[in-house]
Amino acid sequence: METGFPPELRCKKDSERFNQTEPLKRTKRFSETGRPMATHALIVIDVQNDFCPGGALAVAGGDEVVPIINELSPNFEHLILTQDWHPAHHSSFASSHPGRQHFETIMMPYGEQTLWPDHCVQGSGGAAFHPHLNRTRCELIIRKGFRH
Repeated sequence: METGFPPELRCKKDSERFNQTEPLKRTKRFSETGRPMATHALIVIDVQNDFCPGGALAVAGGDEVVPIINELSPNFEHLILTQDWHPAHHSSFASSHPGRQHFETIMMPYGEQTLWPDHCVQGSGGAAFHPHLNRTRCELIIRKGFRH
């Protein structure tokens, strides 16, 4: 399957784990003011406890991406993380709609909405990033889903 990513950034099966021996080739780009511009960022989406095995909305093998992310991230100029960050009683939670079940769909003012189990509630252990995700180089965390 063609992903559109350069070969050195494509995900591989565990048996073909990413083993990069050379840093990514970078082409210097400059802004209108002549300052160098960053050209590479790794954006890591929602690697949180509730999406890992044992979490409220677990993805099978969701924690298996953590060592791969940790290997890849030093090869990028910037590391950006996103974080699901829902208030309790969020409108996408089935528990906020009496009589509704997880994974049903309802119509909301903005369109169709899947109803989810309560997950990634602000300040909860489930909303925390996976404990083995190396975040020391992270420059920006984008929180989403925080409006009711």
